[in-house]
Amino acid sequence: MERLRLRLATSSSSSYTPIPAPFAERQQSRVMLQFGAYTNANRVENASRLEGMPASLEAVGSRLARAGVLDATPDSCCVNLYERGQWIPPHRDNPKFERPFATVSLRSAQRVAFENGSRRVSIVLGVGSALRVGGEAADAWLHSVPPVLDARISLTFRRLSAPTREKFRAIDTASAERKAAKAIRKREARQAKRLAKLEASDVKKQSSRSAPLDLVAAEKKASNGYVPEVEIEHVWRVYDAIAPQWHGTRYKAWPRVAAFAKEVGVVGAVVADIGCGNAKNARAICQGGATCVACDVSRPLLEIAARETKGLAYECLDADATRLPWRSGVFDAALSIAVLHHVSTLCRRRAMVRETFRVLRVEGRALFYAWAYEQREFEARSGHRFESADVLVPFHFRRHGEYYDPDASAVPDHAKVDEAKNALVLQRYCHVFREDELANLVLDAAGTPVRIDAAYYDQGNWAVAATKLAS
Repeated sequence: MERLRLRLATSSSSSYTPIPAPFAERQQSRVMLQFGAYTNANRVENASRLEGMPASLEAVGSRLARAGVLDATPDSCCVNLYERGQWIPPHRDNPKFERPFATVSLRSAQRVAFENGSRRVSIVLGVGSALRVGGEAADAWLHSVPPVLDARISLTFRRLSAPTREKFRAIDTASAERKAAKAIRKREARQAKRLAKLEASDVKKQSSRSAPLDLVAAEKKASNGYVPEVEIEHVWRVYDAIAPQWHGTRYKAWPRVAAFAKEVGVVGAVVADIGCGNAKNARAICQGGATCVACDVSRPLLEIAARETKGLAYECLDADATRLPWRSGVFDAALSIAVLHHVSTLCRRRAMVRETFRVLRVEGRALFYAWAYEQREFEARSGHRFESADVLVPFHFRRHGEYYDPDASAVPDHAKVDEAKNALVLQRYCHVFREDELANLVLDAAGTPVRIDAAYYDQGNWAVAATKLAS
């Protein structure tokens, strides 16, 4: 076994994963040799270059498929090398792999334990045996390897799911990446020319471009449940101030959002609209007979939502999307449309995704939309060009017309007057998402196995539809 380990460890295109020092101290984990797909911290990565499976492992994988242990020929294998006393804690296999997967045991017999809540099952894996894990055993139950009594080798055969294979193929298309990078450089050059022509007045600078932000300090505070001041000043107070004007110009669900809402909003369904704003998605959700329970942090927008949804099975309340007040597993579907990009720290964005899936039942569906960094040319919403991922985006709050209230006291302190447009310039905080960032966030932060059903660009946003696979 040592000769096999050393030979593969020195191969330039193989991944040899030693045991991290903190794990070694308590004999947790094992040495891994990986072929076909690389997993790290239970995440599947595409960047690491790996060999395909050696012929000997391919033969074993093909035999498992022919015998019906696996439904298809595997494309990856993880060789686990256990020394006496080493163990693996309870976990679920990464959902980026198809179900079922199979593990072949060599050198010594060993128990594998399965648990689901208070239920426990233990199985002895004999030398040369193959264990097929699929269905609830893979996605609802946790499995672990207790401390092994003797040196053991396991061969875990898997196959990447079709969406994952497609995603990795897209990532590997270098020409597309170069083309996108070139387009970005051209847009930045055009933007630099435009900005150079602007006058140096403070109002014009704030009215004409998105300003980058440094949020390192806010991230540290947010990890302790703190709501960053940038969100309070540049999101909550801004939307409190502009609610009537916002409602007057944004009152209809986007077509693909409406299509999803109608699909999940069937008779008897209970749907969450997280960050509902002025309830522009309510009719699409409720018209098929569903009940919608919604939340937002803006009281003025909630008042508009309550007024606009009279006669619908719709309730709304004041709540932060990172700390939802609802029980776990009660909703059939959830919408989070144009909300995540107003959450200023990664830990709070992760909390919002986790909370969304927490309140969904198993097989419940979620749809996320978040503003895209890559604003496409000749598109209705492509007027903005961003210099960084965290920016302040100007909003012109008109000081005239039917939506203006001269006695309003909710105008944020940072507001500036633009006399030429007879408007107040308010700066909205946004974290704009790069391609694949939203999908990766959903997979990493869900807190439960999920399946990405669709990922696409729409209305200047990246969108991800996903299904919760287990509680």
